[in-house]
Amino acid sequence: MRWSSRKAIVPGDEPVLYPHPGDARQLNAVPARQPGMVQTVAVVRPDADRRQRRSLADTHPEVGMFWDIEANLPATPLTVTAKSHLLAWWFCSAGHAFQAKVGAVACTDGTISTRACDECRAEDEAETAALVTVRIDSLPELVAAWCDDEPIGDLLLGDHAMRKLHCPNGHRPRVSPFRYYTSGCPHCSVVRAPTVAEAHPELAAQWHPTRNRRTADDIGEFSVRKIWWLSPCCGCEWQASPQQRLTEPRHRCPVCESILDSLGERDPDLARQWHRANALTPFHVKPYSSHVVRWVCPADASHEWEASVGTRSAGTGCPHCSTAGTSIPETMLVEALRAHWTQTRQGATVPRTVNGPAWRVDALVSAGGRHLVVEYDGQYWHADKTTLDEMKTLDLLASGHHVVRIRENDLPDLPIRHDRLLQLRHRPRFDAVAPLGARIAQWWDS
Repeated sequence: MRWSSRKAIVPGDEPVLYPHPGDARQLNAVPARQPGMVQTVAVVRPDADRRQRRSLADTHPEVGMFWDIEANLPATPLTVTAKSHLLAWWFCSAGHAFQAKVGAVACTDGTISTRACDECRAEDEAETAALVTVRIDSLPELVAAWCDDEPIGDLLLGDHAMRKLHCPNGHRPRVSPFRYYTSGCPHCSVVRAPTVAEAHPELAAQWHPTRNRRTADDIGEFSVRKIWWLSPCCGCEWQASPQQRLTEPRHRCPVCESILDSLGERDPDLARQWHRANALTPFHVKPYSSHVVRWVCPADASHEWEASVGTRSAGTGCPHCSTAGTSIPETMLVEALRAHWTQTRQGATVPRTVNGPAWRVDALVSAGGRHLVVEYDGQYWHADKTTLDEMKTLDLLASGHHVVRIRENDLPDLPIRHDRLLQLRHRPRFDAVAPLGARIAQWWDS
């Protein structure tokens, strides 16, 4: 008989998981090996959902500015991925509507390309046709940069011969006049790759302080150079390139098996509500993991309950406290709305258009067969939640709701354009809350 190389986990033989990142995570002692059986250690990863394919809204946060919500229903950025072959409707930056496959519009760097817009392409071609007939000596920028052996004379911008030019920064490129005029100096236009310190502060914080000759400000984020790292949880030291660190499984610490971009790193305030009895720590799960854990209410430690990590990240609070997680401006806003609609509900839930827990909204107004959702986005709590706010707004719009987002202080507007979306600015130190209710009522009734 041939024995399996990995022992199955049976009741009574579950893995022992410890509540802190620095603790060991291994299986209980395995019973005596049978002849020919190889004993190994298996690690259980309850947050395996983090390996699922991410939606377009998650990988491309700016998609809301270009996605035509009404024309693409029932599809939304939450239901398709960046490599989808779905033929969708888009808006370009000039406001033109065009059709293109999702995969052709979603770039690998997380941006949205609208080069497939036929109207913009026609305008570009017409502009190019006009430029190629322009005399170079009529363009001061090119005249000042010209240092070629051949004089400008009657040369046109459409001349594609390589010429010697001198840019204001001292570069001396050999390039066609047309390219220099339309794209600038090729040396100046090279985009430098961001460093580890610029792109990944969490990684930079683990940079070993004494064993590296260079700093996180000197090394590119996807460099293959071997770097020494220092674990913040257990003091483990190891070598790996930044490229390896950013490749799955993206460990924060290879010994503790904590992960990068975890709940503990992304949302430390929510992580403080983590119950110590949980098998994992906030550094072992993603903020939107479906893993169900136990929580402790920050207002009353006697309140304990179970909920998925993703549900808590979406804004749900303690079920025992009706106003848990509700700020003073939110409460005042609800009162201002009730002056116009007495049936305004605070902390209501709205079903999603796709699978997942219902959204919790700050205020919900239902009148005349229409539904209005009002969200107050405090600067402190929403500074790092732009992606989640955008996903929530797109889903509410897709389900037919009117949506108002009140962005506090300097929070930027969400990159979404829609007739049923109103975004307002509120500065608590200078602005009263009551006028917001009147402004919202005027917009909704218009």
